[in-house]
Amino acid sequence: MDQLAKWETPFFRTEWPSVLLLASAARAKVVVAPHGIESYPKFLVDFGQTLLFRSFDEGCALGFGYEVETTERGCSFVWPDSNWIKSYAPCHDPFGEGNFVHYLIYGGDSIVEVITNEVPVITQIDHPTTRLS
Repeated sequence: MDQLAKWETPFFRTEWPSVLLLASAARAKVVVAPHGIESYPKFLVDFGQTLLFRSFDEGCALGFGYEVETTERGCSFVWPDSNWIKSYAPCHDPFGEGNFVHYLIYGGDSIVEVITNEVPVITQIDHPTTRLS
């Protein structure tokens, strides 16, 4: 069983936040609402260009081959030994842009996974907005 490692984010210590994946083509953004979808602050995580993104109900999502390594409760992790990452090892750093990282955000309503070689940009949202850029 592979180990997940803590991904330090402003919302890491939140248990079961509301999580929403926004994706188009090969780009992914995730809205994380630590205190529920109606409350602020929220956080927008822009993963940029992605190799893979998926969102699924956490209810029966067992047996993916990983477990949480950290003793702290939290919701944002990286999977250093991801089978996905291993399968793409020959593609790592093809243009000098860095290796792929497998990110996971555990929400109360879904789990989101994203693989990218870009550094995610996290922006705090303090009030309602129609722009998520």
